[in-house]
Amino acid sequence: MNKGLVIAFCIGLPAAALLTHFVTAEPAQPQPEAKPITVEQRKDVVRFDNGVTVFLEGDERIEVEAQVLGGQTRLLEFLVVGAGGPVHEALFVAGARARDLHQGLELLGLRCGQKKLRFRGDDQTPDGPAVDIAVQWKDKDGKAESCPVEDWLYDTIDDAKVARGPWTFTGSLSEFRDDLGREIYAADTRDSIVGLWRDPSCVIDNPREHGAIPDVYIPNPEAGLLPPPQTVVTLVFRAHKG
Repeated sequence: MNKGLVIAFCIGLPAAALLTHFVTAEPAQPQPEAKPITVEQRKDVVRFDNGVTVFLEGDERIEVEAQVLGGQTRLLEFLVVGAGGPVHEALFVAGARARDLHQGLELLGLRCGQKKLRFRGDDQTPDGPAVDIAVQWKDKDGKAESCPVEDWLYDTIDDAKVARGPWTFTGSLSEFRDDLGREIYAADTRDSIVGLWRDPSCVIDNPREHGAIPDVYIPNPEAGLLPPPQTVVTLVFRAHKG
């Protein structure tokens, strides 16, 4: 890796503040772009100001602070959303800005797919490199636990736990806003980070057979270790090997 690695990012709200207010947060509205500041990082770690940490040596990965959601009013259409996103149909909420996860994946050497999804529920297979997602948390006794995030999901069509396997770094898309006179990163304005029902605005999407169908996924009722709502977890993203 480049020893002189320098990353530019915009100052935002702390992750903890975003997570504290996720239940009542209004959908995010695009703001004029803040002037970025440049922060010199260590050669092996890049830390963004919103709960995103990129490890560039050894076990290369991205860690994202998040909370487990609960009381969803409908089946899951997103795996991860931001604080202003559709928390009523997601499993996790994160304080992370979607663009920082995107940039982190690029720091790991990945390049997002070029053939973008056309609409929600697109039946074309998402294009892009494969990414593994794991969840880490502590149980009620403080013991560290970890598993692939698929273990926490249930497919109501198959009537079975979702099979373990990678996700796809589609990379969201840019949209031109006449009122702002510039392009915006769709995943940031919609707070859509990881999709279950395929969504062109998500940074990462679902390549599974039923990803084109809405109202398929629920929290896995057979996941005995599933912690209660508002439990703080770490979502871990790695380039898929194999």
